[in-house]
Amino acid sequence: MKKIFPVLCKIAAVCIAFVLILMLITPVFVPKFTEDFPTTSVINGFYELPEDSIDVLFLGSSQIMTSVSPMQIYETYGYTGYNLGTEQQNLVASYYLLREALAYQKPQVVFLDIMFLFPYAQDYPLNSREEFVRKSIDCMKWSTNKWEYVRTVCALDSEHEISSYLFPFLRYHSRWADLTLKDFTYSFEDKTNPLRGYAIATRIEKEDQFSGFQLTGSSSMAETLPTMEEYFYKIVQLCEENNISLVLFKTPKADGSFSEGCHNTIQNIAMEHNLDFIDFNDKSVYDAIHFDASTDYNDSTHINYLGAYKITGYLGDYLTEHYTLTDYRNVSDYENWNSDLQIYKEQIEQASYQ
Repeated sequence: MKKIFPVLCKIAAVCIAFVLILMLITPVFVPKFTEDFPTTSVINGFYELPEDSIDVLFLGSSQIMTSVSPMQIYETYGYTGYNLGTEQQNLVASYYLLREALAYQKPQVVFLDIMFLFPYAQDYPLNSREEFVRKSIDCMKWSTNKWEYVRTVCALDSEHEISSYLFPFLRYHSRWADLTLKDFTYSFEDKTNPLRGYAIATRIEKEDQFSGFQLTGSSSMAETLPTMEEYFYKIVQLCEENNISLVLFKTPKADGSFSEGCHNTIQNIAMEHNLDFIDFNDKSVYDAIHFDASTDYNDSTHINYLGAYKITGYLGDYLTEHYTLTDYRNVSDYENWNSDLQIYKEQIEQASYQ
């Protein structure tokens, strides 16, 4: 026994050293997405917010990341919000991100882009490719929410392995040749997100073939995906349990993938659960914000800053008309919002359109 004990101690020491080394190098190898669709910056920035400082939360894919600017709403009305959008954010991701958000914030209103209720990447069980699912998970802090999210993802899609989420180095070790200085310095950088999750899109792509669809009264309905529908209703229930007003909406899509049938399906769901639905593809709304297909698209599915200004303005007006929210612009505890607003305005001014 005396001979075995030192051996066991050495083995334990080696294991501990291995785990510590793994913990040190893993943050270096995990990809950082801080530009274009800055998922890493969005999620890390959310954790930097003071607790219970957000009244409005936006959830959805990259289409919402480029379409909604919480800082514009703050500048105009003083309402505090955060755009917790991530690339290809399916409704499983939206559900767990909302659960995680509620561990830190108490939003009164949640806006949910419902594009992923319908087939998008339907060859994948999660309606999203693996790389995009990981983008919404990798930067989350470890908690029961993240653990359950990981287990759910792996249960729904056998290509995802729990071990690679517990030890991301197993997934990303091959990145060693692609590492940049950013990979080594990011852990020490300020993670505050002055844009509050908004991604400034600067390209102007003419999409003159689409100018919204006129509702014809057709009874056509678009088919939803069962798993996405299941998690959509989990979101509805979670909002009800937390006395949160849930608003469904869809940004303009010039590629025509959001049809009148999609609109009818969501409208029926909204009516069934007494929810509001704002469809910016509906010509009456499209025209009301003076959306211009020749100037306001970044590409056929994403909105540039010019279009985001119009969509965000509409949502700010909607909040004012339907809710009683606090104007924090002159509240001393929210001085950081005013300083971040100046950074936001500078970044908007420096953006060059292509």
